[in-house]
Amino acid sequence: MADETLRKLGRLRAASDFELCQWFLCGFRLKVQDVYGFASFREYTERWFGCTGRATEERVRVAERLEELPKLSAAFAAGELVFSAVRELTRVADGETENEWLEVAEGKTASQIERMTSGKKPGDRPNDPTRPELERKRVTLNLSPSAYALLRQARDVLRKESGGTHLDDDAFIELLASSALSGGGDADETRSRHQIALTVCECCKAATQDANGEQVPVGPEVVEVPECDAQIIGRVDISAGYERASQVIPPAVRRAVVRRHGGVCAVPGCKHTSCDVHHCDPKSEGGSHDPERLILLCSTHHGLAHGGTIVIRGTWSAGFVFEHPDGSAYGSPKVEPKKARVLAEVFQMLKALSFKEKEARRLVDQARPHVGAEMTAEQALRLALRGVSIGGGVREALAEYGDPRSRGRAPTWGLLRLGREVGSPVLYEVPIARGREVDHIEAALPLPGGSPRRRPSPAG
Repeated sequence: MADETLRKLGRLRAASDFELCQWFLCGFRLKVQDVYGFASFREYTERWFGCTGRATEERVRVAERLEELPKLSAAFAAGELVFSAVRELTRVADGETENEWLEVAEGKTASQIERMTSGKKPGDRPNDPTRPELERKRVTLNLSPSAYALLRQARDVLRKESGGTHLDDDAFIELLASSALSGGGDADETRSRHQIALTVCECCKAATQDANGEQVPVGPEVVEVPECDAQIIGRVDISAGYERASQVIPPAVRRAVVRRHGGVCAVPGCKHTSCDVHHCDPKSEGGSHDPERLILLCSTHHGLAHGGTIVIRGTWSAGFVFEHPDGSAYGSPKVEPKKARVLAEVFQMLKALSFKEKEARRLVDQARPHVGAEMTAEQALRLALRGVSIGGGVREALAEYGDPRSRGRAPTWGLLRLGREVGSPVLYEVPIARGREVDHIEAALPLPGGSPRRRPSPAG
């Protein structure tokens, strides 16, 4: 009885591992971590599944290889092969050799399969001679906690610099050794990481970024991140003369902020060390370099903070508090993903309408208790805009026209273009009382493309 039950559980576990690999790959491709404001898929799986970064990378790699190995995939799904065996087989099997590897693996333990695949490269057959130059060499290190921490930090930095999400042991050692042998220097804690070429119009604030010789238009959210922590080189046109590069944040202040956070992103659970200093009070809205409201964030979390996907409150002395847009604690299993996503979208829409970041956050917080799980971003935006004075924000009242359902009676509908900048592309359809001045938004409805939706064309 015990033997039968255990063997059944073993098959179920293998089949479950197959499902987990498939869903890991799906989640990785969909970037499900973005819903929660997590910095990476590695952090997502560590929080929800307790997986290490290495285990996550291996499961994603195995799932990708199984897409090209249908028979091996079927055996894994049926519980005929355990994950550790499949992991080794996917290193060597391809479409032509898949059947042969399945045959020799039958009845073998994972350790036996590991020895069989050692010294083989992808495409080799089981009977091909082993190549000593391909045999794996195991290196065991007995490290102190501080040395272990340095090794982890180095791996994370090199993984990010390589532009990928997976950095195997060979690539890690090669990059680490190359950096040391080439005389790579230490990072300067007083200097900002950002040194990008942005051209910003002094009048309309439209921005372009230099991309290897091409000027690419970028949105205001792209400019916000380097504005927090950058080296400013000033105007580069010759007629204006050249300016001395300056730091957005005074070097002494930046050094203190970096050191108090240990050089690591302050978001709980994030271990990234390639970081920027973020102004919790936006510099563009009068925020200062007060260290109490400065925090160290990795580039991913920095962008998410400006986009409203992660909310940071508090001060250094009192303690920073990290939340999802729905108000749940960062990393909490109680987060409501749909509601969080909608509220983040509302925050971005408010900023697009030229609301200041602080005001946009206040409006989102005010609307949050009333936003339902199935509510759309447009519906949530109406709640956020309810009762907000728009007298000073309206630049163009384009037209008024009758609602056909009212049969000529009030109310009429007005087309308004909101925002401080004339020519803002965002139009809103607002119900107004006939003959009365529009001074509040009520049930505002966004109009993509600048044309009314479900309404007749403006009469004049």
